[in-house]
Amino acid sequence: MKPFTTQTLFGTRAIAALACAVGACLGVAGDVSAASFSYMNEHNFQIGFFGPPSLVPITVGVHRYSDFARAQTGGVVSRESKWGTNVIFGTGPSQTVANATTSRAWAEAHSDAEIHQTGPTSFAGSYRSYGSGVALDGQPRTEASAYSSSRFSLFGGTNLARGIVSWRPLLRGQVSGFGNAVGLVRNRDPLEFVARDQLTGEVLEEGRLVQIDIDVDKSGHVNWDDSNVVEADADDYSIRIDTDSPFVSSAGRGTVEFVVTGGVVIKSNSSGVFAALFPSTGYAGKMINVPLPTIDIDFDLNALSALTGRDYNVEFLFSNSSAAGVPEPATVVLALVGMGVVVLCRRGSRSFSRPKAS
Repeated sequence: MKPFTTQTLFGTRAIAALACAVGACLGVAGDVSAASFSYMNEHNFQIGFFGPPSLVPITVGVHRYSDFARAQTGGVVSRESKWGTNVIFGTGPSQTVANATTSRAWAEAHSDAEIHQTGPTSFAGSYRSYGSGVALDGQPRTEASAYSSSRFSLFGGTNLARGIVSWRPLLRGQVSGFGNAVGLVRNRDPLEFVARDQLTGEVLEEGRLVQIDIDVDKSGHVNWDDSNVVEADADDYSIRIDTDSPFVSSAGRGTVEFVVTGGVVIKSNSSGVFAALFPSTGYAGKMINVPLPTIDIDFDLNALSALTGRDYNVEFLFSNSSAAGVPEPATVVLALVGMGVVVLCRRGSRSFSRPKAS
C-alpha cells in the first residue's frame, strides 16, 4: 500500500478544480459552483505482546470491508456498493473502491488494510476508510454521498491478552459548498477486543479500548494529522475521544467531549491525559489547533475473572467507518449514518464491558 497522509486527500482547491473540469466536460460554464466533501479515517498501528514467541500465535488477519457510493441528478441515480472479507495476513494489502457518477454528481468510497510481522511477538499495519464527492449546482435533487468501513481483525491465543498498541490516528472531514447547500461528514473509530473459549467459542469477555468520533456539519473541516495535532476551521462540529477503559493502564486513560455550534463552544469536557487541552465552554471555537498526547494503549486482560483458568482466544478489532454527503440533507447518507455506522460497526456503540467481580 502506498504511503498516505491527509495531504493526499482532495482539498477544497482540488475539488473546485474538479468541479470546473466536470462542468467543462458537460458544457457548463467553468465557474459553476459545487458542494463537495472529502473524508479520511486512517490508523497506523504497532502492537507487541508480552509472552514467549512460541505462545503468541497469530492465526490470521481478516479485513471486513464495506463501500457505498451514490450520485443523483434529478431522477437519474448511479450507485455502487462492495462488501466482503479478505484474509490479508502474509498475503499483501486488501484494497476496495466503489464509484458512482451522473451528469452533475460524482462520489467514490475506499477501504484498505494491511499487516505484517515485525518481530517474534510484534506486528504493524494500517487500515483506512476514505472517500470524496461533488454535486454541481443548478439542478434540483443533485446529490453525492459515500460510506466506507474497514474492520480489521487480528486473531490469536491466550498470550495476546497482554501488550501495548501504539496507535496513530489520521482523520479528516471536510465539507464546502455554495449558499446553504452544504453537507456533513461522520467518522467513527473504535478499537475493541473479544475473548472466546477455545473449545466452545463462547464469548467470555469483550470490551472497548478506544473510541473516537469526529463530525462536521454544514461546512468547514476538522483534521487530526500525523503530527498528532487536531486542527479545525468550521462553525459546527464535534470531537469525542474516549480511552477511559478498565482494560487500559491509568497513564493512558482520558476523555474529550468538545462541541462547537455557530462557531462557539457549547460543550467542553475532558479528563485524564486530555484534561484542559481544548477551549472552554463559551469561547470561540471555529478555529482551533490543539496538540494531543500520543495514544499508546497498555492493556492487560489476564486479571479478568471471566478468563481465569480458561483456555481462550483473543480477537482484536481495529475498526473505522465514515459517511458523508452533499448537499445537506443528503438523505441517503443520513440513512447510512443512522444505520450503516451503527450496524456495521455496532461494537463501537456498546458501553465498556467492566471486569467481573471475582
